[in-house]
Amino acid sequence: MPLNDVPGRAADLVGGPRGRQACFEVARLVDPQLLTAGDATDEVGRTRLVEQLVGIDVRAIAALHDPLSLVDVLATSVDSARYWQEPYEHDAVLADPRLVGQLHRVARALASAPAAGWWWSPADLTRQSVVRWDHRRGRTAKPPLRGAAARLEKWRDDTLAEEARAIVERPDDPTASWTGRWWSTPTHAGLVTTSRQLGRLPAVQLELVEDGMGWEEAHVADVRPTADARVHEIATPSDWAALVTSHPLDVDRSRRHDWYRTTGSTGPWQIPDWAAVSRDHDAVHLTVAGYLAAAGRALPTEHGWTVLAGFDPDLTYWLTDSVDSVGTFAPWTRTTDDQGLGVWVRDTTH
Repeated sequence: MPLNDVPGRAADLVGGPRGRQACFEVARLVDPQLLTAGDATDEVGRTRLVEQLVGIDVRAIAALHDPLSLVDVLATSVDSARYWQEPYEHDAVLADPRLVGQLHRVARALASAPAAGWWWSPADLTRQSVVRWDHRRGRTAKPPLRGAAARLEKWRDDTLAEEARAIVERPDDPTASWTGRWWSTPTHAGLVTTSRQLGRLPAVQLELVEDGMGWEEAHVADVRPTADARVHEIATPSDWAALVTSHPLDVDRSRRHDWYRTTGSTGPWQIPDWAAVSRDHDAVHLTVAGYLAAAGRALPTEHGWTVLAGFDPDLTYWLTDSVDSVGTFAPWTRTTDDQGLGVWVRDTTH
């Protein structure tokens, strides 16, 4: 997509459930009197909400400058992602074509707003951080910087083994009550994952994490990747589908039931073969806009379908040993500021 393609960026945003909710939350940011999507589940409520959205001053959205001013609305949308059950009712409300038409106005304003410009930007390799949540053991242990290839081979073996078991053990009917692994990333491979520093926020992953548990304590360290790292960017739904098409791994039986519930589609399902991806790319970065446009949708590949699931916005997965060093972990705590907003502050008592 060309730089400054406002129409294309706006169309992508309202094409995905997470993007539509982000646009809606931005509208509520500039007009707190808007009905919530949960209050518009019937015809009367939806009609009223459409009328309210018509009156939104999109110029106020286009004028937003502070990138941190939109982090809370992004976090609300990211936290609503579900890949193992039916979507929340508000996702169905915001998919109403009448609402999508009005949200498109918001999306166009966001696509030109300085505050949202970083949503479309590639990984900033000069300002990367790694997060260790304090509920996990080893929260200040530095991630392993060597051995990524072996970890990905084991991940691939484990994924194929689960798929083989699913073929034998799980029912063919996609509507059957069954669940398993639903993510499309090498989540448990033990790889280094990083996100950018943004203003006073030491890592955007502190705020933008799917399936979060309300964690309020973490340790964060600076990361220095190699200067010549080959980072593949996922900026649009077609970028994700193309990665799966070029490096496919069939996971139809292990993802069948969860992804049917979340998308209503029946596959056959594929994800990237991350071990194969690592032979072409050192890392894969998902832009915020790419996440908002693609997450939670059934996207066609050359020989099936895929879902972008379990990939936090702005996260970079390091698939090879391309991180040179990790700094000292510092403790951070989430607290509330004078305006009642959640902020992360460095804990200087430790």
